Amino acid sequence: MDDPVWRVAAGMGAGVAAAGFLPASWRVPVLVAWAIVGLASWRLYGGAVALGAALGLLAVYTLGDGPALVGPVALHGTAIGAPTTHQVDIAVSGVRPLGGAWTETTGRVRVSVKDVPPAPGTEVLVWGDAGPIDRPVLPGDPDPVRNARRTGVHTQVRAIGWAPLGRPRPGPDVYDTVEHGGTLRAIAVGDRRAVNPDTDALLRRTGTSHVLSVSGFHVGLLAWVAGGVVAAALRSIAAIRPRGLPLWPAFLAGALAGAWIAWAAGAPSAAQRAAYMTGAAAAAHALGRRPDPLGLLGLSAIVVLAIDPGAVGTAGFQLSYGAMLGLVRVTPVVLAALPKVRWPFSHVNEVLAATAGATVGTLPASAWWFQEIAPSAPLANVVALPWISVLVMPPALGAGFLPEPLAWGCAWLANLTFGALVAVLGAMATDPFTFAMGPTVAFAATMVLVLPRREVAALAALLAVTSFQRPPEDPVITFLDVGQGAAAFARLPDGRTFLVDGGRGTSVLRWLRREGVRHLDVVVASHGDADHAAGLLPVMENLRVGQLWLPGVDLGTAPLFVAARVQGTHVELQPSGVVVGRGHTENESSLVLAIAGVLFAGDIGGRAEDALPLGRLRADALLVPHHGSKGSTREPLLNGLSPSLAVISVGRGNSYGHPHPDVIDRLDARSLPTYRTDRDGTIEVRVTEAAWFVRTSRGGEGFGPETRIARAGSTPPSEGSVASP
Repeated sequence: MDDPVWRVAAGMGAGVAAAGFLPASWRVPVLVAWAIVGLASWRLYGGAVALGAALGLLAVYTLGDGPALVGPVALHGTAIGAPTTHQVDIAVSGVRPLGGAWTETTGRVRVSVKDVPPAPGTEVLVWGDAGPIDRPVLPGDPDPVRNARRTGVHTQVRAIGWAPLGRPRPGPDVYDTVEHGGTLRAIAVGDRRAVNPDTDALLRRTGTSHVLSVSGFHVGLLAWVAGGVVAAALRSIAAIRPRGLPLWPAFLAGALAGAWIAWAAGAPSAAQRAAYMTGAAAAAHALGRRPDPLGLLGLSAIVVLAIDPGAVGTAGFQLSYGAMLGLVRVTPVVLAALPKVRWPFSHVNEVLAATAGATVGTLPASAWWFQEIAPSAPLANVVALPWISVLVMPPALGAGFLPEPLAWGCAWLANLTFGALVAVLGAMATDPFTFAMGPTVAFAATMVLVLPRREVAALAALLAVTSFQRPPEDPVITFLDVGQGAAAFARLPDGRTFLVDGGRGTSVLRWLRREGVRHLDVVVASHGDADHAAGLLPVMENLRVGQLWLPGVDLGTAPLFVAARVQGTHVELQPSGVVVGRGHTENESSLVLAIAGVLFAGDIGGRAEDALPLGRLRADALLVPHHGSKGSTREPLLNGLSPSLAVISVGRGNSYGHPHPDVIDRLDARSLPTYRTDRDGTIEVRVTEAAWFVRTSRGGEGFGPETRIARAGSTPPSEGSVASP
């Protein structure tokens, strides 16, 4: 990290990232302190880093806050920053609420679209529904709320439609005429809407999904071709011209071609990075200087973050710059270690070394965001990269940008060559490895590539100290914010772990992996509703589970039962010591159990509540049944339990009206401390004999301090208060 430009860029990235955690009142003092340190110690190693951190905070601070909008609105403004697959930030100039007049305003608004977002610099008109950026974010997840605040974004508009002003919308239709047209469109212009799911899964399993993103590979290839053609023409002319010709037009042609393809595809982070690096490299070559790769990478990062500081918190930015860091730092080491061979086998060495470098560089971000690594990636990329660059990408680009008679032929040729590649990759596909990191470990792993070697040992020691966790001395129950659903994880002092319900999707599995959980003693499906049981299936398929508890086998729980049999997990149907609700519906027949003094009752309603043997369950806290529906949590349950704490697992703005006002009134009448996942986010409860210690974490905030709540009962939580078969 000797290049001063790279040091400034690394510091700028750190400053932008830190801005998401600093209170607004701290930003100016911290900025001034970093600037003073940087200017006073410029010649020292850390001076450029400190100055870069000040520049990063300045980039965030000068953006200001965007408008806070709610309800149907129309926006007028300019797309800015690096868009993701379906989102882009708009620097608004005017806002019109439904039935109102246009009002001038400033700041940024995040817009979600159904198709390809507008490219940076596009003036657009957007109409849709506006609201605050507020979504379930589990602790350790990439946090879109915090990242939005780095750019002063407080509103997200879910666009019903948008229209560019003064330029046509992208998206040629010729791709729709061939089998792999959706994938070819993604390769050419970055539009992934119509990619075949089976093809997408195959590319992920072989570590080649990067070919679907318009990235540095596309930009560099087109720049190399354009520059090479112009250079060849110049050399031909120079052969008959006594004084020769300069080569700077070739470098200019390469830079312009790279910029054109980057912006034609919507300018995602990787393409912007490559376009800026290509332009800077072309300028250096034209001036007769040899560019430094780290300096070019740093310069491009400075430009990207100055325009869009929020890019630092996106997967595209982290993967793109991580890959380049790996190529610069790791690839030469791997290439030197490989046996020396002659061409064409030397090409295999180069691709293997480049793949290894990019894999190492992207490993931290991949392990944090996606938790998957393709073991066949090195070999698959040896085949896929030259195949895509020579046989697929040129005709795919031609299909999108040439006149129709030529475009049809290009589409047919690209479809033929890509279909052949799919067949080859299909023979190489393997199941991915799972490898998960939390944000702290991922950041530290990235710093290993960023820092000089002398700093790495100190970083490793610091990480070892900060990441060390002693086993909990008290039971800890974490009610996960999974939206409209339920999921809770309990860790007891004796080492046992319980997962009660799992919401939908894979969010709970990913959270468990980041927490280092690889084995669960008991998984409990309270009943078969998808908002409770669907998320347990990926857990059963990917983690080791000792026992699965079910109320019975029906359409909702049958996949869990089958997965348990396949994995060799012991299944208990209606286990002894656990109550099964009495009723004729699936909800009323939920499993009911107590863990460390907390009653879990699934989705039972009033009749099943009345029949509960509360004395056997030994609980004095309550996960409110059925998300607080009108017929739940009636007086007999509250009287018999006398809880000192209530938790409601419920989704923001859910269409069911949960929790019902009558339930809230009954809880409020008892002055019962009540926490809700839609309002408080993830809720962690540490249980002692005398009190509950509660802390919460939601998007943009992280965990706050603990709140002590005295317990009404005296059930020792360390005793066997968990039913076991």
